[in-house]
Parts: sequence; structure tokens; C-alpha cells
Amino acid sequence: MLSNKIKVGAIALSLSLIPLLADYSNQADSKILSSKKIVSDSIAKAVTLNQGWDWETQQNFWFTTQGSRFMPYNWFLWLEQENSTELFRSPKNMERYKYIPQKPTKINPHGLPIGFVKDINKENKKDKWVGLTCSACHTGQVNYGETAMVIDGAPTMADFQTFFKDLEKSMKETQNNDTKFKRFSINVLGENYSDEKAKNLKSRFFKITNSISDRNKLNETKNPYGFARVDAFGQIFNMVSAHDLGVAQNKAEPNAPVSYPFLWDTPQSNLVQWNGLLSNSGIGPLGRNIGEVLGVFGTLDIIPGSFTGYPSSAKIKNLNALEKWVQGLWSPKWPENYLGEIDLVKAKRGEEHYNNSCLSCHSIIDRTSPDRRVNVTMVGLKDIGTDPNMAINAGRQGSTDKLDGKPISNIEYLLSGELKESNTFKAKDFKAFILANAVEGAMVRGLLEHSNIPIDNLKSTNIEDLKKELQKLMVATLNEVDNLKIAKSDFNPIATPSYKARSLNGIWATAPYLHNGAIPNMWELLKPSNKRVKSFYVGSREFDPKHIGFDMKKDKEASKFDTTLYNNSNFGHDYGVDLSKKQKWELMEFLKTL
Repeated sequence: MLSNKIKVGAIALSLSLIPLLADYSNQADSKILSSKKIVSDSIAKAVTLNQGWDWETQQNFWFTTQGSRFMPYNWFLWLEQENSTELFRSPKNMERYKYIPQKPTKINPHGLPIGFVKDINKENKKDKWVGLTCSACHTGQVNYGETAMVIDGAPTMADFQTFFKDLEKSMKETQNNDTKFKRFSINVLGENYSDEKAKNLKSRFFKITNSISDRNKLNETKNPYGFARVDAFGQIFNMVSAHDLGVAQNKAEPNAPVSYPFLWDTPQSNLVQWNGLLSNSGIGPLGRNIGEVLGVFGTLDIIPGSFTGYPSSAKIKNLNALEKWVQGLWSPKWPENYLGEIDLVKAKRGEEHYNNSCLSCHSIIDRTSPDRRVNVTMVGLKDIGTDPNMAINAGRQGSTDKLDGKPISNIEYLLSGELKESNTFKAKDFKAFILANAVEGAMVRGLLEHSNIPIDNLKSTNIEDLKKELQKLMVATLNEVDNLKIAKSDFNPIATPSYKARSLNGIWATAPYLHNGAIPNMWELLKPSNKRVKSFYVGSREFDPKHIGFDMKKDKEASKFDTTLYNNSNFGHDYGVDLSKKQKWELMEFLKTL
């Protein structure tokens, strides 16, 4: 049974303000990670900051499956790199993509990086996969000197796109290189190895290699994302409307990559995603988490008009647990013992500049209050002036194919007993509505399976009897649910394109800035648009405490960020740019206190 009450409808959220400049000296505690779980030759000490989680909660968040599956688990353990006998999953290679390596623990016995987890097929316990969980994209690492600070809920520095391109290359080389495949098959099959089993393994290997290749082709882009960005919505739309629905022409270039949003205060916000596309009321939290799974190799079988939902690998119980853990996550406070003390006199003056230039959009909240609520401010494209593509792409449409004429929400149809025009797919409709239908289908099937009532028992020759039977089942299974549906109001792709402004607590740990990661540090953000850096490099975890951001100099692994390319504009958000240099440094000091 789900422990959180899920309701459809608006939830009145209140904003709890704290006295400005209160208790600045009460800096976050930090602690050494047990047994130096982070694996890196470049640091001497790895610490985690006090963000409201104990070690067990942190480990659970890092390594609890949500239903993502990109290749068999044992294959990932033994797959070699394309031009080397070194394992693809080696800490050195994972560090190259800026995923955070770990040493083995009970919950992570093979020492996979943060966010890489084992997923077991509930229908066949021997069928084990490796997949991603929230923490792969929402755990940051800030290095300063010889210390690495792990920031839970912060954006990852990872290059998701290059990782999967290189994974494909390694698989194709293994497939085509007899010597390489022989080593792979001996390791994977172990004592069960035989030439016949190796042959069967290669046949399956070929199919899964092709599936990863097809996924990469589906989401290929003219301009690489580089480090610290991904177009999650574009890829989810492709996976659901093109791959899962089986409509190839629905493919569209996922060309609006954004910085991974930070997670703290997300459950407390009324709207989520940079474009505010999703409501956090009703089934919103569970729905957005299911949608995220579908975008990172979660499986889905769309069955139009099905009242028993769509078979999916999404783990409803685990997703609910992940959401509960995030509810208890705090933003990280500036760690003075590592990054230097805050000048409280400057910060006090900076508070005045913040009130005049920032507070109208970026409210200040009590970061640790369990009752905190965040009513985000949505700022229209005309006013914010930043790159428009992520907001505009939310309104993409596609063919609904076999969903044409079917209910957008099968549960709304079930409960109302009639198919309303407002709840019916057109031949061409918003991809957000196709996603809503997919998410609801996966959610319903997951909840029914969680009730332990066999789906095959839900049979009736009379549709009205079936509706009544399922309605009773919903009440019995979800007795904490007032209503179960994803309505159009939960997905708002036709609203005025805009971007979300939220509380800036912990903002120091979330560079690069703007929704598309086009500004490397906070100092650059305070410059007028036409004075900002035109290009810089992303990929270094070395922190710049003076300018509040990461080192933007070129190194051998960094990716170049060219602000003149499509979706890379660093124009807009011209707030605070008219302050004097002295005032800007005072504002910078205040930002460290949030």
C-alpha cells in the first residue's frame, strides 16, 4: 500500500520565510564517508555534507532500483572498453564520464558508480539488469584542493550522451572481435561455459547491442550535450511516442539539453521541471518519476484502452520510497571549513541587493523545515529572455496512431462512465498527453500488481461489469486515493512558454547556471548578457569559491560550451546586472549563505 496520500486537484501551498541573515555561522556539519567510498586518485579525502540524510538513507537513494534496464547486469560487470581489455565499468573509465565511482558495499556489492543499480525482473528472478536511478543524474561532487564533497540532490557533472555512445562502441567491438568476445563469454558464463552457450549468448548480445544502438540513433543530436546536461524531455517524448507507441515518424531531435535540476525542495514545490510542465499535486510526484523511468530504459507495452494499465518495468513501490527520501533532503550549506569563511558584513549588505533584485522571483525558505512549501514563480520567455527552446519543445505534437479516439485517461473514462471529447486523443496531439497516457498506464498496472491481485483474474464479458469490478478494486487497493487519473491539467504544454524561478538555497553547489547550463559561474550571471563569456569548458569538478562555480579552463577531458550554438544562448536573466562591482561582490557573499 502506498503510504503517501495521492490526490488530484490543487493543493494550497504556503511559503515559510526565515529571518534573513539568521544564524549564518551555523555551518553544515560534514563527515568523512565510511571507508572512503569514493574512488579517485585525485583526492585525499571524500566527505558528505549534512543534508538531513543518514548514511543508510543515502545508500538507499543511491542504489535502489526504479525499473531502468539498459543491459544484463552480468554483462556490464564483464564488458571491456572498445580498445582495451580494461573493464568498461572501471572506476577510471566511469570517472571519465564524471559518474561518481564507489567501493563495494552490501547494497552495492560490485562497487558500481552512484546511481548504477541491479534491477531484477519480477517475472523471472534470474533475469537481472543494470539500470540507472535518480542519483546517477542528481548527485554532485565538488572538489576543492584535496577534498571532494558529495552533494546529494545536486546536478551531476556526467556526460550521459557520450557514455551511451561509448557503451555502444564497446559492445560492437566485443561482438565483432572474436578474441574479445571469447573473454567476455568465458567470464559471463563461468563454469557453465560451452561453445553452444557462447553461441546463444552472442545471438542475444547482438540483439541488445542493436537496441542500444537504436536508442542512440533515436536520440542523436547535431550538437553534443557535453558534460552536465541532458534533454530529458526530448528523450522521454521520443521513447514513449516513437519507440513505445511504435510510430517512427514521431522521432524528433532532443535538441534542448538542460542542466540537471537539483532535487532538494522538489517535493515541496507546486510545479516541477524547468518549464513548469508538471504539477506536483495529485499523482504528479509518482507520475513524473514514472516518466523519468520511461526515459532511461524503463520498459513499457502500450495497450490502447486497457483498464488494467500497461505492463512496465517501473517499480511503483520503490519510486514512492525514493520520493519520500527526497522529502527529507536539505540543501547543502556553504562549508566554510573547506571553501572559506563567509564575510558576514558583506553578506548583510548583499541581503539588501538580493531583496531589491532577486527576492520577487526567488523566495527564501527555511531549508530544514518539514513544513516548507515553495510556490515557484513562472517567468515568461519575453521577460526572462533566456534560450526559448526547452520551453517551446514542451508543446511538440505527434501522431497518436493506435491511441487515436481512445481516452487520454482510461481511469477518468472508467470513473465517469463516458468518453468525453476533452478526454479523447486526436489523430495528432501533444506528446505530453501521450506521455500522460503512458505514465497512467504504467502506474495503474504497477498499483494493481502491488495489490497482489492477479491481473488475469480481472476478466468480464460485459464492459460495464468490468468497470464496476475495477472501480471496486481501485477503492480496495488504493483506499488512500480520492481519485486516480492523470488529467490534462497535470501536463500543461500549451501554457505560455516560461521558465521556473525557485528558491536559491544551496545554489552555490549547482553550477553551471541558467536552465541550459550556459553560464559557468554566478559572477558571469551578474554581467549584462552582451558582456558574458562566449565559450568555456565544462567537466572540471574543481570549485572556484570566489566566482561560485566550477573551473571553466580547458583540460583534456572537458567539453567546450559554445554559447553561439543552437540552444546554448547565455542571454537573458539580466537581473542585478546594473549593480556596481562592489554591490555585486556583496550579493555574491549573500548567495553563499542561502
